[in-house]
Amino acid sequence: MSEVERYWIDPGRLVQEGWHPDDTCVVKDWAYDRVVAERDGLHVSLNTADQTIDDLNAAVSRRTHRVRELEAQLACAVDALNEVVKVSAMHEKPFEIATLAIGELSASAQLEVKP
Repeated sequence: MSEVERYWIDPGRLVQEGWHPDDTCVVKDWAYDRVVAERDGLHVSLNTADQTIDDLNAAVSRRTHRVRELEAQLACAVDALNEVVKVSAMHEKPFEIATLAIGELSASAQLEVKP
Protein backbone atom coordinates (compact mmCIF):
# COMPACT_ATOMS: atom_id res chain seq x y z
CA MET A 1 0.00 0.00 0.00
CA SER A 2 1.24 3.49 -0.75
CA GLU A 3 2.76 5.67 1.87
CA VAL A 4 1.04 8.98 2.55
CA GLU A 5 2.91 12.11 3.51
CA ARG A 6 1.78 13.29 6.91
CA TYR A 7 1.83 16.82 8.18
CA TRP A 8 1.66 17.96 11.78
CA ILE A 9 0.02 21.25 12.60
CA ASP A 10 -0.52 23.39 15.63
CA PRO A 11 -3.69 22.18 17.43
CA GLY A 12 -4.83 25.81 17.67
CA ARG A 13 -5.21 25.90 13.89
CA LEU A 14 -7.79 23.09 13.92
CA VAL A 15 -11.10 24.87 13.98
CA GLN A 16 -13.42 21.99 13.16
CA GLU A 17 -15.41 20.62 16.11
CA GLY A 18 -14.52 17.16 17.33
CA TRP A 19 -10.77 17.46 16.83
CA HIS A 20 -8.75 16.24 19.74
CA PRO A 21 -5.50 18.09 20.54
CA ASP A 22 -3.59 14.87 19.79
CA ASP A 23 -5.12 14.73 16.28
CA THR A 24 -2.55 17.03 14.78
CA CYS A 25 -1.49 14.66 12.00
CA VAL A 26 -3.20 15.49 8.71
CA VAL A 27 -2.80 14.31 5.12
CA LYS A 28 -3.68 15.85 1.80
CA ASP A 29 -7.13 14.82 0.63
CA TRP A 30 -5.92 13.47 -2.73
CA ALA A 31 -3.37 11.26 -0.92
CA TYR A 32 -6.04 9.99 1.44
CA ASP A 33 -8.38 9.27 -1.50
CA ARG A 34 -5.62 7.34 -3.28
CA VAL A 35 -4.94 5.16 -0.24
CA VAL A 36 -8.66 4.53 0.27
CA ALA A 37 -8.99 3.49 -3.40
CA GLU A 38 -6.04 1.12 -3.01
CA ARG A 39 -7.58 -0.36 0.13
CA ASP A 40 -10.91 -0.84 -1.62
CA GLY A 41 -9.19 -2.50 -4.59
CA LEU A 42 -7.32 -4.86 -2.29
CA HIS A 43 -10.57 -5.67 -0.52
CA VAL A 44 -12.19 -6.61 -3.85
CA SER A 45 -9.16 -8.78 -4.70
CA LEU A 46 -9.40 -10.51 -1.33
CA ASN A 47 -13.11 -11.20 -1.78
CA THR A 48 -12.47 -12.60 -5.28
CA ALA A 49 -9.70 -14.86 -3.96
CA ASP A 50 -11.95 -16.06 -1.12
CA GLN A 51 -14.70 -16.90 -3.62
CA THR A 52 -12.23 -18.77 -5.82
CA ILE A 53 -11.07 -20.80 -2.81
CA ASP A 54 -14.67 -21.62 -1.92
CA ASP A 55 -15.40 -22.69 -5.51
CA LEU A 56 -12.30 -24.89 -5.66
CA ASN A 57 -13.12 -26.49 -2.30
CA ALA A 58 -16.61 -27.30 -3.57
CA ALA A 59 -15.17 -28.82 -6.76
CA VAL A 60 -12.74 -30.96 -4.75
CA SER A 61 -15.60 -32.10 -2.54
CA ARG A 62 -17.69 -33.11 -5.57
CA ARG A 63 -14.75 -35.00 -7.10
CA THR A 64 -14.00 -36.75 -3.82
CA HIS A 65 -17.63 -37.84 -3.60
CA ARG A 66 -17.47 -39.16 -7.18
CA VAL A 67 -14.24 -41.05 -6.47
CA ARG A 68 -15.89 -42.72 -3.48
CA GLU A 69 -18.86 -43.72 -5.64
CA LEU A 70 -16.53 -45.24 -8.22
CA GLU A 71 -14.57 -47.06 -5.51
CA ALA A 72 -17.82 -48.60 -4.27
CA GLN A 73 -18.74 -49.67 -7.82
CA LEU A 74 -15.30 -51.18 -8.26
CA ALA A 75 -15.62 -53.10 -5.00
CA CYS A 76 -18.96 -54.50 -6.19
CA ALA A 77 -17.41 -55.46 -9.52
CA VAL A 78 -14.53 -57.25 -7.79
CA ASP A 79 -16.99 -59.13 -5.59
CA ALA A 80 -19.04 -60.12 -8.64
CA LEU A 81 -15.95 -61.30 -10.48
CA ASN A 82 -14.87 -63.35 -7.49
CA GLU A 83 -18.28 -65.02 -7.50
CA VAL A 84 -17.97 -65.73 -11.25
CA VAL A 85 -14.63 -67.39 -10.68
CA LYS A 86 -16.03 -69.48 -7.81
CA VAL A 87 -19.02 -70.84 -9.74
CA SER A 88 -17.44 -71.25 -13.16
CA ALA A 89 -16.20 -74.60 -14.23
CA MET A 90 -12.63 -74.58 -15.48
CA HIS A 91 -13.71 -75.25 -19.05
CA GLU A 92 -15.67 -71.95 -19.07
CA LYS A 93 -12.43 -69.99 -18.82
CA PRO A 94 -13.19 -67.73 -15.80
CA PHE A 95 -10.36 -65.37 -16.70
CA GLU A 96 -11.95 -64.56 -20.07
CA ILE A 97 -15.36 -64.11 -18.43
CA ALA A 98 -13.85 -61.77 -15.85
CA THR A 99 -12.07 -59.76 -18.53
CA LEU A 100 -15.31 -59.29 -20.45
CA ALA A 101 -17.15 -58.28 -17.28
CA ILE A 102 -14.45 -55.72 -16.42
CA GLY A 103 -14.65 -54.30 -19.94
CA GLU A 104 -18.41 -53.89 -19.68
CA LEU A 105 -18.19 -52.26 -16.23
CA SER A 106 -15.44 -49.94 -17.43
CA ALA A 107 -17.48 -48.89 -20.46
CA SER A 108 -20.57 -48.15 -18.36
CA ALA A 109 -18.49 -46.19 -15.82
CA GLN A 110 -17.00 -44.05 -18.60
CA LEU A 111 -20.47 -43.22 -19.85
CA GLU A 112 -21.44 -42.02 -16.36
CA VAL A 113 -18.38 -39.81 -15.92
CA LYS A 114 -19.00 -36.40 -17.40
CA PRO A 115 -16.26 -33.74 -17.56
